[in-house]
Amino acid sequence: MTLGVSIHTGTVLWYDCGRGYGFVADHFSAEKIFITHTALEDLGLKDLNKGSRICFDVTQGKASCKVHRIRSLTPCQSVH
Repeated sequence: MTLGVSIHTGTVLWYDCGRGYGFVADHFSAEKIFITHTALEDLGLKDLNKGSRICFDVTQGKASCKVHRIRSLTPCQSVH
């Protein structure tokens, strides 16, 4: 594993495939992290379901953190 790379786990709060973005709740920090369509490309995904649990890499954006790449996707029940 490359130094400085951290793997996070979280739950999809919402994702709008038409707009190409959404938010994930980080399980460790409880932060809402921005996610764009480019983070889905490595797994060949075009959409994410609310409540899906994912493992992902995070990068620091201009204003906040954002999901860089999804590493895996584990379906789970929707969060209400």
